[in-house]
Formats: sequence, C-alpha cells, structure tokens
Amino acid sequence: MLFIGGSEIIVVMLIVLLFFGSKAIPDIARTMGKGMREFKKATNEITREFEEYTGDFKHDIDDIRSTIQKESKQITQDFERVSTKVKKDSEKLTKNIEEAGSSVKEEAEKATKSIDEAEQEIKEEAAQVKKTIDDTGSVQRENTPPINKSSDEELKG
Repeated sequence: MLFIGGSEIIVVMLIVLLFFGSKAIPDIARTMGKGMREFKKATNEITREFEEYTGDFKHDIDDIRSTIQKESKQITQDFERVSTKVKKDSEKLTKNIEEAGSSVKEEAEKATKSIDEAEQEIKEEAAQVKKTIDDTGSVQRENTPPINKSSDEELKG
C-alpha cells in the first residue's frame, strides 16, 4: 500500500496504544468508522447528483450519437449504391464505345477498300480511254491525206 510493511504497522499500533491507552482505542475506531461512512455517503450523494443533473445531457448525447450513426450508415449505403450504379453505367458506356469504335474501324476499312477498288477501276478505264484515243488518232492519221502548202493555198484562194 503506502510502502508500510507488517513490522511498521505493529510499531504504529504500539505507539497509538501508548498515547491513547486501551480504553480510548475503540472510541477512536468508532469515530474513524463514522467518518469513513460519512465520507462514502457524501461521495455517493455527489455522484448521484452529478448523474441526475448530467443524465439529460448524457441521454441527449446518446440520442445524437445514435442518430449520427444511423445517418452515416444510410449515407454509406447510398454511396455504395450510387457507386455500384456508376460503375455499371461506365462499364456499359465503355462497351458501347468499344463496339462503336470497332464498327467505325470496320466501315473505314470497307470505305478504304471501296476507294482503292474505284481508283483501280478509274485507272483501268483511263488507260482504255487513252488507248482508244491513241488508236483513233493513229487511224485518222493513216486515213487523212498529208496537207501540203499548195493544197492549203487552194483552199484559201
């Protein structure tokens, strides 16, 4: 307890016995017991009054605490629900964008192929037209008599 050993307690009891005598010790013990009871009673009364006056505050604080816990739980559930919905929607959008991207890519490849085929056809037709023009020009040169200066003068004159 207070760093007092058994031998020290015996010495203190002997000193009390010498000062007060054997007749006064029971009265001293009774007085100390009454004092301790009064002290305990006063302590209990103070505790009771403290709890009585602060009980309303404690009750209010407990109500506020439970309300806050309930609301925070509801907010957490709402947040999780919204988060899940946003995640699902973003996955759908990502999938739609990927599908649209692949469709655009396919259409672009088809368009490029069509343009290449059309370009090839135009080149072939241009080559044919050129050949036809060249052939027609060579046939006309063969069938056309040469123009000389005298025939030119005849036409003018």
